Amino acid sequence: MSSQFVIIGNPENRRVHLFQQALESLGQPAARVVSYERLLQDVDCLRDIIRPGDIVRIESPGENFTVEKGLLARGVAAAEVEGNPFLSPRQIERLEYDHGLILHPRQWYMGYCSLLIQIGKCLSGIASIRLLNPPADIRELFDKRACHARCREAGCAVPESFPEIHTFEELLAFMQQRNERRVFLKLAHASSASGVVALHQNSRRIEAITSTELVNQDGQTRLYNSLKVRRYTDLREIRTLIDELCREGVHVERWMPKAALSHGRTFDLRVVVIAGQARHFVVRESRSPLTNLHLGNRRGDGERLQELLGADRWCALMEVCEQAAGVYPESFQVGVDLLLTPGFREALILELNAFGDLLPGILWEGEETYQSEISSLVTDYISVEYSRIAARVTRKI
Repeated sequence: MSSQFVIIGNPENRRVHLFQQALESLGQPAARVVSYERLLQDVDCLRDIIRPGDIVRIESPGENFTVEKGLLARGVAAAEVEGNPFLSPRQIERLEYDHGLILHPRQWYMGYCSLLIQIGKCLSGIASIRLLNPPADIRELFDKRACHARCREAGCAVPESFPEIHTFEELLAFMQQRNERRVFLKLAHASSASGVVALHQNSRRIEAITSTELVNQDGQTRLYNSLKVRRYTDLREIRTLIDELCREGVHVERWMPKAALSHGRTFDLRVVVIAGQARHFVVRESRSPLTNLHLGNRRGDGERLQELLGADRWCALMEVCEQAAGVYPESFQVGVDLLLTPGFREALILELNAFGDLLPGILWEGEETYQSEISSLVTDYISVEYSRIAARVTRKI
């Protein structure tokens, strides 16, 4: 098999490095890498780079400030039409890197959508390529509101969601109307727990638990994505936090209780579905409602969970994940976040992730996620080639 893999991504990013390592470990040639920086300058270059028969993997554009600025710039016109706060081209040009600063995710998302649409158009004109995650799927998977609605419509069990919320006062009114005391509020277009708030209130107090840091600087409010989980109890701070997030678009859903494996910690699961099959999984245990592992949480005991559930129940849960990933049948791999309620009574789909297969060290049949994906693709390729050869032989006979 010649070098057929092409990665669209940020070359310096560890996702690209790990995928190249996986190719090498399986005796495959290195993938050709097309950088987002280059595509932001000239997306049509794809027509000269991608060849018929190539396998194209679109990676996350994150963790690159130049790319972030480029996507913000592409989103200016659409953000201006929407009427939400946005950065002008001049403001974007003057931006300096400020670690963790949340920069208009709605504008960023619209810029990324614009680029993905153009990538899709370029690739659609090239014959016989294998596109692992279609741009249209990535766009929707990066929209928590749209993805949640599509899963619900497809019959997946998901937490109950709220109508579109625009302000903190609206949120409180809906919570009162529904007699809801605990909700999760998430930025519609973000990842890695950025802009996620677990909010609960009772007759005496209100508390917001979040990885978002609220900073007042020179009379301006700024939000930072932090590795530290914070608890806000001051009503004015919580109002400011929620209002700032709402300006960028949020998804709000009922805060469902999670099951526990260890004392004082609850958990959910990240399951990676590859080629329609639930394969790798990790138990994410946390003392807070936010289970993302980069927030200092820990991997739980997956074998113990499987033992507690039993083989049949575990298989049923994996089928739940496969059903959810199947909502996007054109996507080769999907990261599924699954919640089990206490006593394992209920299983709910929390989120689907376009780039949710980065789970270093988690093995399935002896392979890491990227290796497992490559092995499946190579097997498919050999199968297709064998069929073509067999067809030619049959025609000669």
